[in-house]
Amino acid sequence: MALKPSYNDKLYLPGLSNTEILILALEASQKLEWNIEEVTPEGIRFEVPFSIRSHGEAITFTIEKGSDGEVSVRSQSSSVQFVDYGKNRKNIQKLRETMEEIKASLTPDGQRFLIHVERALSEIEEGRRELDHENDPQGGIINLSFIHSLGTYMLPVLLSEFKVQNPSTRFNLQQNDSTLLAQGLIDGTSDLCLGSTMITMKHIAWSYLYSEEIYITVPLHHRLADWEQATLKDIENEPFITMKPSYSLRILTNRVCALANVHPKIIFEGDDTNTIASLVASNLGVSLLPKIPGSDAIGIRQIHVSFPSCKREIGIAWNMTRPLSPAALRFHQFIVKRFADKRSSTVR
Repeated sequence: MALKPSYNDKLYLPGLSNTEILILALEASQKLEWNIEEVTPEGIRFEVPFSIRSHGEAITFTIEKGSDGEVSVRSQSSSVQFVDYGKNRKNIQKLRETMEEIKASLTPDGQRFLIHVERALSEIEEGRRELDHENDPQGGIINLSFIHSLGTYMLPVLLSEFKVQNPSTRFNLQQNDSTLLAQGLIDGTSDLCLGSTMITMKHIAWSYLYSEEIYITVPLHHRLADWEQATLKDIENEPFITMKPSYSLRILTNRVCALANVHPKIIFEGDDTNTIASLVASNLGVSLLPKIPGSDAIGIRQIHVSFPSCKREIGIAWNMTRPLSPAALRFHQFIVKRFADKRSSTVR
């Protein structure tokens, strides 16, 4: 029967970390002029080059998990042989002796190499965890970006609902203004983006999810606080607090004010709706904002705008030139179905 002779043995290097053991083995392999085939946090595969003394044996060097420096070593002939004339045993013996020679102190080159190996092993381990996570049918990582105002209420609800069925999925979240969010889709830093109508850009697709009403927002004791509805003309002369010009909510504010022929007296431009709501509550001015949860508790009232219509469309955007990962595709399908079902139930 055809055989590939092999020899197994143990090495004991107590008191050394796994990385230090790997460094010793790598330095020993360089002295022995062995080829390094693979390095992992758990061990190394070497190949002994063909020579007068070798038929090209494969050396497997494995650090035993949870041990104090115990290493299993296997040397196996790469070709069929009836006998190996002790070559496999001698390979392990040479490895042991060479490692012992350099164990007392790493060479300066080895010390420098140690830093790079530790970094490389850390990245290998991180890569392995990422692959394991991606292969989990309920796992994966989704790079999700969104406009600031959705982070107050809607986004946490969506993520919570999705995580019920996909507990292993992780999210990398980013919030910004519409221009930068669209650029993130182009650059590939975002898989999906939740926001109002995206700025038109090549290859960016956008799918409607729902309409969000925008309210006149005033302090609790404002003259309009008890009104059920008002027009933009009713707040034309009030100090006005709004988002910075690049934000979609500011773009909508400019548009509806132009339709109403209103020229608001802007006293502050902010980056998020919570800050603006707090400034309104402090009697510094009024604003146009989406629904703020717990508005009474923070000291504001939100009033329906009777003219002009103040609503914005919220949707999900993605880059058509970049295939969605399985996790991102699951989230996309989940969120589109969620709002489609909600619209259908409203119609019925």
